[in-house]
Order: sequence, then structure tokens, then C-alpha cells
Amino acid sequence: MAVNISYQKARFHRRCFACLLDFLVFAILFGLSFLACRSIVTVTPDFQQAESTILRIREESGLFYINHSNNHSLDIVSYLRDGGFDGYYKWNMSRKAIDTFIDFTGKEGLPDSQEKVQKSYDEYRLSPKLTYKGLPFFIKDEAGTIIENPAVVEIASLSIRFEQAYAPYIDHIAQAYLVTEIPTFNEATHYESNLLFFAEIIPAYAFAGLLTYLVPVLIFRRGRMTLGKFLYRIGTVDKRLLVPKMGRTLARFAIFYFGELLLTPFTFGIPFLVSFSLMAFTKDRQSFPDYMLKLYEVDISEAKIYFDKAEIRLSDIPGMGKPVAFKMEQEL
Repeated sequence: MAVNISYQKARFHRRCFACLLDFLVFAILFGLSFLACRSIVTVTPDFQQAESTILRIREESGLFYINHSNNHSLDIVSYLRDGGFDGYYKWNMSRKAIDTFIDFTGKEGLPDSQEKVQKSYDEYRLSPKLTYKGLPFFIKDEAGTIIENPAVVEIASLSIRFEQAYAPYIDHIAQAYLVTEIPTFNEATHYESNLLFFAEIIPAYAFAGLLTYLVPVLIFRRGRMTLGKFLYRIGTVDKRLLVPKMGRTLARFAIFYFGELLLTPFTFGIPFLVSFSLMAFTKDRQSFPDYMLKLYEVDISEAKIYFDKAEIRLSDIPGMGKPVAFKMEQEL
């Protein structure tokens, strides 16, 4: 007996909204997964040792303010800017921070670090670009010592001298030397960066992808739907117009998961753009995984997707698929 099935293609805008809803679910799950991974990583001994090393070096370098009540650090320029201090305090503390950092590089830096940093600081102060109203901020006195230009001191406030002379050096040069010239700091920050990427971001991203795009498909088996497509009543059928087999469903997920979702952060979203372009402009409006596996997304608002032809035949028999009403009788 011939079996005829027909469906309407799912409207493009509904598919887009369903994808956006799935992405929102993915983003929420990624955030929660990241927090869970973060809470695990931060209690490991290796992470705590690296964090302790970073905190110690930041404090001893003079380039950071350390809040010992919560062990949070803030670069000294931001601390001075946001702390409500007067000009003299900012000017004085920024000068001390630079001197402290130069001394620190001699203690914990590479063999020639202190000499290199001191030379860069001298060159910075005597740079022809470092001027205020056409006057150099720094000059050499008769003994050859670099001092602030008295002419600038007369017309520039202490806050201006802090902002335009000392703060830029700390932010752009000293901070860079902290990474390149202090090996222990570089190693600790590199270790934390690797943990952040490989032990927190990637596992959270991968796990959120599984929860968003695979688990719902295994739950909503009739139509192989994600949560967004379930809410927008969009189902998936194969070329027989039946529910895709499990093998094809897993293959579709694998193509999407490894070919689009996991590659996207490393390829500036190109796989997603290619798949979306196929869905928007090709004749059958198929995404890349659906095109590869000959799958189609259909509107099931007023239709039903069947697992096999036998189920269709049974659905045409009167009474089949409906609950049977049982009535208990008892003779007295």
C-alpha cells in the first residue's frame, strides 16, 4: 500500500529565531559551565601557587596596589586615578613606583634587566616627543642628571605632570618590562593563561555545546529538535520524510559540532557564515550538515513526523493511537 507524506518547509525567519534561541541557551550554559570549571581550577595547589607568585611580584614591583583584605590587585596608575588623591600624592607615588620597579628588576630580573629598564626610562624622559606646551618635560642639569624642566614645573600642575609624564611610562613601558624581564612572573602568568584556555574556556564551551545541541535532540526524538526548534515547531526529516535514523542524527551533530561550533572561535565565525548562507540562499534552504546528509527542516505546527511507514499506516486505522477506555463491572 502506497504511503503519501507531505510537509511545508519551515519558514526562514522562524528557523533564524529558533537558532537565536538555541544560541542564547548555549551562552547561558557556557557561562554556568565556565563558572563551574573556574571554581574547580582555582582550588588546585598549582593554580594557588601561581596566583601567590603573581600577587607577590606585583606588590614588590611597585607597579600595583594590593588589597590584602581580598588579595585583589590594581595597577598603580588606576589606583591613583580612582582613589581621589590630590596631585602631589599621585605625582610622588608614581615617581616612587618607577624607582621601586627599577630596583626590583635588579633583584628578580634577568642579568641585564635593571640596566635595560633604567636606560629605557632615561630615553623616555629625554624623548623630544615628551613635551608640554612646546617645552620638554625633562632636561639634564649641569651634573648630567635628568630632572624635571623648571619651566614646565612653573606652568604645569602636579596632576598634569603625573598624567602626561609618569603615568604613560608605567602603563605602556614598565608594565611591558614586568612581563619580559621578570621570568618568574612570565611563567606564572603563562601558566594561568593556559589554565584559563585549556581547563576552563574550552571544556565549558564544549560541554555547553553538547547540552544545547545534542541532549535535546535525543530527548525530542520525533523531529530531532533542539529546544529552540521545539518551541518554534520545526522538525527534521530525512529524504524519506521520516525521522532521521540515530546514526544520521549523530553524524549531523558531529558535522555541526566539530565543523562549525568548535572551529568558529578559531576561524572568525567563517563556518557559521557558510552554513547560514547555504540555509538562506540555496534552493532547499539546507544548512551545511543538512546538505551533506540530505536532511530537511519542516514546519510541524499542523503535522506530525513519523518514525517509519508502519506507524503511518497504523495512524490511518480508526481508533489506533487513541487511549482505550476500560470499564470495570462486578456482579452482585
